[in-house]
Amino acid sequence: MASLVCREVASATSPTAATLWEKRQDVLDASPEELRSKPAVTVRLPFTDQELTVVDGRASREWWTNTAAGKWEIETFKVFNQEIRPGMVYVGFGEWCGVTGMFAAQRASKAILVDADPFIFPELRENVRRNSPSFGSNMALDNRCIMDKVSTLTMEANGGSGSSFMGQGWNKGMKKVVVDCLPLWSLLDEYGVSATTPLFVKIDTEGAEAVIVPSLRTWIAGAAIKPTIFMSMHEKADTEQKAQIAAVLNMYPYFAVFRGRRGEKNPATVSGADTGACKSGFVLRNNADGAHFRADTICAWCDYLVTADGAARSSC
Repeated sequence: MASLVCREVASATSPTAATLWEKRQDVLDASPEELRSKPAVTVRLPFTDQELTVVDGRASREWWTNTAAGKWEIETFKVFNQEIRPGMVYVGFGEWCGVTGMFAAQRASKAILVDADPFIFPELRENVRRNSPSFGSNMALDNRCIMDKVSTLTMEANGGSGSSFMGQGWNKGMKKVVVDCLPLWSLLDEYGVSATTPLFVKIDTEGAEAVIVPSLRTWIAGAAIKPTIFMSMHEKADTEQKAQIAAVLNMYPYFAVFRGRRGEKNPATVSGADTGACKSGFVLRNNADGAHFRADTICAWCDYLVTADGAARSSC
């Protein structure tokens, strides 16, 4: 069986927590028996040819079946279908059950799947384990969180898609766990990702994007190749944070905006949202003067794609 990387922190106070990661298949083979024995679901994600065998678990059989049928975030799959290519490294944080990361692993040269929620991480690991022979050695799992600095934070979590650091209304009554966090550039250094490697970064962090995205500005400015970023907003950024997010988005010459899972409450602020889409992709719009985005037009719930590589995708 092919080798994968899986880093799992023993505890927030462990003296070896900063370096405890393994490059052995037996880490995946240690998946709990209760997950190993769960019924399998066989699906093929939109725009892919490879069948996946996954757990009927927190991400249920019904959910996986609907996802395969294009009934869950089809715009996300269109973004991935068009933008992730061989030679790229995919980094996704907020990976949940691994659905987007396992799509990305079929296109990118390497995929790093990050999720700090300890209640879903075993299911993510089991889904990867069941498919590891076909993925080869191009996948890594990491159960820390991405933030603006090295730290430990308290997360409200239950293994669902709403686990968050940000005190969202939907995470009342969730369990509180302490997790290790680090900035994106530190994670890339640990995994040996070169500064000249093309990156696709997915940020779906249930509100933490309000802190994460502004922290990326200096790193992006100094990057040899600007990473392509696909980000979901979750109504937590204040006015100053929206201004900083707009400044990051304006660093890119090409963009697309989508209304997001809940729809935008003020569609008038969404210039170009949900337009230019075609069967398997979408039109990238031009922001050559770097002035398109402003604090007052950053959506509460939109998804944003920005890239420096868009000249060949002005139509689809």
